[in-house]
Amino acid sequence: MATNEPSHLIDTSAIVNFAALYGDSDNAWSTLITEITEGRLKTVRHCWDELKRKFPDIFKRVKPLRKEFVVADSVLYADEAVAEVQQIQEHHGKLINELGAGNPADPFLIATAKVMNIVVVTDEKTSGHGHKHCIPYVCKNRNVGCKSGPDYFKELGF
Repeated sequence: MATNEPSHLIDTSAIVNFAALYGDSDNAWSTLITEITEGRLKTVRHCWDELKRKFPDIFKRVKPLRKEFVVADSVLYADEAVAEVQQIQEHHGKLINELGAGNPADPFLIATAKVMNIVVVTDEKTSGHGHKHCIPYVCKNRNVGCKSGPDYFKELGF
């Protein structure tokens, strides 16, 4: 049962990098799972689907937590969130790689974080070539909090 309000919405990249960094560390995964079960860490269904499709080992760890981990569709597809997704697509159209396969998670992640007034956690780049097509740049321009996975995990005590 959730004991806290959500404070962070995590991108697939940060979860994948967490798994690469901490591997099978029971302590690390236990801390992350506690954040999920206590309702402080969430993701959107598009990231969930990416984990399921591309990262089955990670998905296996979080699969039992779907109800606690994935933002409800009533929030994800609320009028305010849909309007924000449309604004993101209009002003940051290259956020989605049109040649890429799968669900376009990034606009939904950012829009949902804005509607919920919480911080996005991502490991997408913040500078260099192409950074204007990444989550941190769009978050900054849409007035949404954003931090790197390492910064977030450091806050958790890693």
